[in-house]
Order: sequence, then structure tokens, then C-alpha cells
Amino acid sequence: MSCPACDLAKQGQLTGKFHADCDGCKVRAVASGRELFQAQMAGQITPEYRALLIKVFGEEKMLEGHERVKRWINTKEL
Repeated sequence: MSCPACDLAKQGQLTGKFHADCDGCKVRAVASGRELFQAQMAGQITPEYRALLIKVFGEEKMLEGHERVKRWINTKEL
């Protein structure tokens, strides 16, 4: 399922729009955040990035959320 903000992002349009109830928007928000950038620079899931993943996706789905974030970054696929 997608929303208008995700549809624009998938088309490559720069948008600062996010919808709180949209899973795709959550993935895009994490992908554009400071926590992910710092984790990438460290080459590992940092405590801050882990905490964000848990907050956004829940502890049980944290790694699944991380995979979705990586997929968005690499392919723009939600």
C-alpha cells in the first residue's frame, strides 16, 4: 500500500512530505535520518540507529525494517 507522498518519492521527486500512518513514509523517514547516516559512517548498527528502528518498527520487526530501509536507499522500492 502506498500514499501520495510515497508515490511522488518513487517517481524521484524530492518531497518533504510524510504521512504518520504510512509504513512507506516511515521507511523513507528512517532512510533520510541522521541515525542511519551515522550508522553508515560507523559501518554498523549503532545504538542510536537500533533505538530508532525499535521505536519505528518494533523490536520484533527491527531487522525487517532495516532491510526495508536499505532496499529503499538502493532501489527506491517500498
